[in-house]
Amino acid sequence: MLKQVAIKVIKYRILILTIIIILTGFFAYHTFLIDFRTDFNDLLPHEHPYVKIHKKYRDRFGGANITTIVLEVKNGDIYNLKTLQKIQNINKAMYYIPNINNLQVTSIADRKVKDIVSDAEGLYRSSIMWPELPKNEEEIQKLKERIVGNAGIYGQYVSLNNKMLLLYADFWEKAIDYRIIFQKLREIVEKESDENHIIHMAGEPVLYGWVYHYFPQMLRIFGLTMLVVLALLFIYIRSWRGMLLPVIACLVSAVWGMGFAHIMGYNFDPLIMVIPVLLSAMVISHGVQFVLRFEQEARLLNDSILAAEKSFYSLFAPGALSIITDAAALAIVNVTPIPIMKKLSIMGTFWVLSFYVSVLILLPILLSFVPVPKNKIAKDNEINSQYIERGLRWVGNSLFGKGKYAVISVVGVILIWGIYNSQFLIVGDPKPGSPILWPDSTYNQDVAVIDSNFPGTNQMYIVFDAKPQFKDTEEKTGAVMVCKRPNVLRKFNDFQRYLERLPEIGLTVSLADLIPGLNMKMMADNPRWEQLPIDIDHSGELFQLLMSGSDPGDLDRYTNYDYTEASIIMYFKNRTGDTIRKVFAKCRQWINDPQNKLEEGDFYLAGGLVAVIAAVNETILHDQTLTIVLALAFVFLTCMITYRSIFAGILFMIPLAICNFLTFAYMAFKGIGLNINTLPVASMGIGMGVDYGIYIVSRIKEEYHDVKDLQIAVATALATSGKAVFYTASTLVAGTIFWYFLSDLRFQAEMGLMLALWMFMAMLGGMILVPTLVAWIKPKFVTKAKGFFE
Repeated sequence: MLKQVAIKVIKYRILILTIIIILTGFFAYHTFLIDFRTDFNDLLPHEHPYVKIHKKYRDRFGGANITTIVLEVKNGDIYNLKTLQKIQNINKAMYYIPNINNLQVTSIADRKVKDIVSDAEGLYRSSIMWPELPKNEEEIQKLKERIVGNAGIYGQYVSLNNKMLLLYADFWEKAIDYRIIFQKLREIVEKESDENHIIHMAGEPVLYGWVYHYFPQMLRIFGLTMLVVLALLFIYIRSWRGMLLPVIACLVSAVWGMGFAHIMGYNFDPLIMVIPVLLSAMVISHGVQFVLRFEQEARLLNDSILAAEKSFYSLFAPGALSIITDAAALAIVNVTPIPIMKKLSIMGTFWVLSFYVSVLILLPILLSFVPVPKNKIAKDNEINSQYIERGLRWVGNSLFGKGKYAVISVVGVILIWGIYNSQFLIVGDPKPGSPILWPDSTYNQDVAVIDSNFPGTNQMYIVFDAKPQFKDTEEKTGAVMVCKRPNVLRKFNDFQRYLERLPEIGLTVSLADLIPGLNMKMMADNPRWEQLPIDIDHSGELFQLLMSGSDPGDLDRYTNYDYTEASIIMYFKNRTGDTIRKVFAKCRQWINDPQNKLEEGDFYLAGGLVAVIAAVNETILHDQTLTIVLALAFVFLTCMITYRSIFAGILFMIPLAICNFLTFAYMAFKGIGLNINTLPVASMGIGMGVDYGIYIVSRIKEEYHDVKDLQIAVATALATSGKAVFYTASTLVAGTIFWYFLSDLRFQAEMGLMLALWMFMAMLGGMILVPTLVAWIKPKFVTKAKGFFE
């Protein structure tokens, strides 16, 4: 049947080629319109309870895009007019950055940061340094006394060594453009930095801003990868068609995939650019198999059209099976309920399915137009590859002696090592700072400075929400609003003290922290009265005093207008996966303790950046096993049905399972966490790992059908299809491994190294392990049975 299809495809090649060109032009138009940007909402698992809390309260209590800016003085301290002027300039400049949440900008130069003042006019709250700067040394000294005497400012907005000033700024998450924000922040840094002042920045807008900063470098490295691939393909195959045709197939699929993404309305996150490279590696792998098979058939048949037809119907079955398993690996990622993963899954699945057109149909058509290799070229190619073929034949023959036992023993040891070490894989970030950038990057160095001098750059809040029956206002019931009640405030305080005993937490802040200072001021600064009120009337008086000195928006990060909702803000020392899991476990333990229940309301986890990261980590932890099991199950079923053999399904699952364990073991060994950026790459390895084995086993079946000798069939398959696997894998390994040494993005560098490792493992699995199992077990699906495609 396939032979007849091949004849028809070549017969109508002009028509089919015209249709492919038209469709490629259509997708190319959309490719040029695609938007390269990070959409924050695409990173959230929207059905996760933490994300629901975050979305409900982010406009009031703060979002996940809080930026921390620290102004550091090299010589002297911050108590000088020049330094104070700079923090005021930075504070004012923040209000002109797009997407800024004006109510969430805080520093000592902002009106929302206040101190309690007691003078002849009475007791009131006054901004610490707004709207005017101190005018002389005496006023600067008074400012210093107010700062040092206020625990809500000293250590939070001014470092304990008096050499740093801190500013927090939050940005609205809807339609946020990290490129513009980062550009504006860099302009502020350049303007306010000098020989005695350094500015440090941290937060998601800064982090993704650095990603955009390195995006041109990322594209240059990908371009260099393509040049390396082209050069090595030419060296191996010694023909322009051998070099260019797989790349043409690669470009056609890339245009179809990117164009489809734009048609679907998807943006393209810069950090997922690694995925197109991996997809390109897949299509080049398939393409090289076709080109080398054509070279072999053309030398035997001395006719390009007949050679193209033979290549088509010989490789269509294994190619189709390989492509569907590749597509399935990406399609299964769709079970992860994170929008960027779903979009990547749909786009990637279509991209891989386009291989049916670019490789299985387009390549044979293009090859049919290629003249038969001239004698000199054929001879050069033969001389170039004879040593590789000879070596691969030796490998194939050795698998029928003691060699197979050596292979099984080595694989067993490696598998044990992989299973043991894979248990240490961390879900989330494995180390402080961002794993996207190198430890010595400007961003991670800034994070280290800020975290070592202030409570922390990573914030989260726990929400207290009053029960419906307690949400009446004072005007209706005459009762004190829920969050003003002394028992509720004491429970806030108890929770905070519990949290602050955790080494992972730098500080907690809530409404309960604003009241004790007022109480002490009312009692003539007697420190014995720096405590929460003991009755409702006293609490009402203190809150009246608090509100009398507050401007609109001052208390928004602590409570709502009717005191029925409140936040406990937590500052994390880092956001590693282990830190987040430990803290959330402790929070749940405290909240679920019956002794901590309140009649008036309940505590809920959680909002803010750390809550969002925790939601992503928990989602990945929950879904990673499911995606792996589904991918392996699909490989098993498709191979079993195709070859009509249960053992065939098991045979192809074995190297995949081993590659999976080794990948996770490598990630654990290198300190690479499984997160939203690495999960798609890890998932795609399953589909990629089966391709090589399918091509080689199919060639073993084909050769055995002709010679009826399994040893000769295995040796020939390795010398032909195995040679194509070797060419492809070694080319792609060489094209990606240098990322590690060239990229300023640690994520790109480590993914390049991991891709190189994968392709090397997949090559060994397909060329060594799978033939070893065939030689050892002599499965009937190879020696007798026929698959559906035959």
